[in-house]
Amino acid sequence: MRLVSPKVLEEKSTESVDNAMLVIKEISKKVVDNMEETPVEFRPSQVELTFNLLLTMNGRAVITKSENEKNLKVMLTWKDKGEETENENP
Repeated sequence: MRLVSPKVLEEKSTESVDNAMLVIKEISKKVVDNMEETPVEFRPSQVELTFNLLLTMNGRAVITKSENEKNLKVMLTWKDKGEETENENP
């Protein structure tokens, strides 16, 4: 087993979190782009996406299928703004 200094551990942890945020941002962008390309009459009123991220010791963040291997469970939800507006007005 190789010992890792606290400074290196802190740097890799920060790098992993930064990579996790980048993964979440890229996935979100793909979902939004896909929704915008879908004709309005075929768009769902809500989209929910859930996935697990594993933060690795080498500063990476990877999507994992396993519930046992996750560090973060990410759930993103998009709702149709028109539906919210209708529900808010009595």
